[in-house]
Amino acid sequence: MNHLRVLNVFTLSALLILTGCFGLMPETEADSESDSDEYEMPHINWRVESMGIEDNEWMIYYVIYDPTDFLNTTGIDYNSDGVVDVQATNSSGFLTIQTSQLNSNLLADEFVRVYNMAFIGTADSEVMFSEILVEGLDEYPENDYSWYEFSAVDSNGAPSTATDDNLIRVTMDQGSDLNWASVSVSISVNGAAPITCSNPGLDGADCSAVEFGDTSDNVWSVGDGITIAESGQDLCSEGTCEVEVRIIDTREGTTIDTASAIAQ
Repeated sequence: MNHLRVLNVFTLSALLILTGCFGLMPETEADSESDSDEYEMPHINWRVESMGIEDNEWMIYYVIYDPTDFLNTTGIDYNSDGVVDVQATNSSGFLTIQTSQLNSNLLADEFVRVYNMAFIGTADSEVMFSEILVEGLDEYPENDYSWYEFSAVDSNGAPSTATDDNLIRVTMDQGSDLNWASVSVSISVNGAAPITCSNPGLDGADCSAVEFGDTSDNVWSVGDGITIAESGQDLCSEGTCEVEVRIIDTREGTTIDTASAIAQ
């Protein structure tokens, strides 16, 4: 390998000498002409500053590099017809667009959204630059719990008049880790008013959530679950009770999911 590198160096040096790079041969006219004909193609960078924040409009920031004034017009093409609908008047700046003007399609398992909006540059009525807007969607967006799934089953213990009966078991079947510090669990027995249970490791409520599965951390993960148990209050003494469970994101005050089972 070292011998090959040395050979390459000497070969390159010889070529440089032969081609006049060391001043031994004059520059040809063809070389001069090719240098003078070179020019830089324009470049356009743009981004949406407030995508997903404002419901009815987005702020576009753009930068245009066009040292030879090659492009006649630049700006937003709302419907990909090759016509600038919102013109960029400076080499950089902001443009505001109305989302009501846009159409889009979801691609790749609904995690990529492609819009018909494009930033284009035209020269002599021809589109020379065009880049459509593509939005990469978070596969599991924050605070979007539509893909979470929980299931509930009987805890295999017949309810009695005691105040410490195990009622049902609830398991996370699909989702990502939920920190117990921001989750609460409430139950409704036979349609009665909801009762908030104590989280794992805590007490003080009329029902408790006793974690099973991986209990070494402070999160509720897929495959882990809780046993809903009475805690000093006889919540089900009829022999058969329908228990509906609601898992709540306490930071947002939104319901993550619900599940129900018959305690019998």
